[in-house]
Amino acid sequence: MTTKDPNAPAPSFERGAAITPSADLLAWLDQQTRPVRLPMTLVLSATGGVATATIGVNGEPDPITVELSDLGMGLSLKDRLRKVCKPGGTCTVWLVGKWSSGKRLEVKKLDGEIAAGQAAGATHAEVAVE
Repeated sequence: MTTKDPNAPAPSFERGAAITPSADLLAWLDQQTRPVRLPMTLVLSATGGVATATIGVNGEPDPITVELSDLGMGLSLKDRLRKVCKPGGTCTVWLVGKWSSGKRLEVKKLDGEIAAGQAAGATHAEVAVE
């Protein structure tokens, strides 16, 4: 079993594809082999689980709906979201993970909430720098 070094630096990210047009973003995501960081809008169920996840936080036309897997997180995404989102509500967050074709993100990290004043800057996906 491989153990993560707790002192290892967190990956840094560089700007990738724009969130719109969604077809271009999807093509870019399908080519990524490194972790990606995505601005996401999450609609939560009454119990706090993710009912719907879409890429983008600014009401983009034709958003990409994503299936999320949190099996690699240790503590579930639902548990982590309790700190930033209300059950039954909608919130905007940065998620880091491994993209899989078929519109699936294997979430590795909840990288913070995107506050209303920050949403205008969340217009691009990001990719980890090697």
